[in-house]
Amino acid sequence: MNGAGYRILVADDEEGIRRLLYDILSESYRVDSVTRGDIIIETVNREHYDLLVLDLQLPGLTGMEVLEQIHAGKIPIAVLVITASNDIDTAIRAMKLGAYDYVTKPFDSERFGVVVRNIFERLDLQRELTALREEVGESLRFSQIIGSSPQMKKIFATL
Repeated sequence: MNGAGYRILVADDEEGIRRLLYDILSESYRVDSVTRGDIIIETVNREHYDLLVLDLQLPGLTGMEVLEQIHAGKIPIAVLVITASNDIDTAIRAMKLGAYDYVTKPFDSERFGVVVRNIFERLDLQRELTALREEVGESLRFSQIIGSSPQMKKIFATL
């Protein structure tokens, strides 16, 4: 999938950060933004996004609370956490809740772009792997095995 097909939701209450992230990401991806944590879940349930760039300090719900809801609800979206905190415990907790990566502010624009590209490359590989597993599973179904001898019928019944 080319970059323009991916949709990203940026969740940050700081206008300057939202504008910076929009400038970095909109050249290659479709980008929307929200300013409050309590509207993220509703937004990602209403519209499909491939990536959520999530600040941990948000009004309404904190970024960690949003991440917990995404994890508990098994919402199919990759999450990249951004925060001003350099707390390793917070980073570990975010990763355990399913965040793909963790970036601290202030961040380098070029490095941030590389992190996003790496996330999409991983997503592409996961989708390819799923498709291959389905393809292999289809080719190994027992219904495609040909055999009508009494011994083969007994084996099929056992299986």
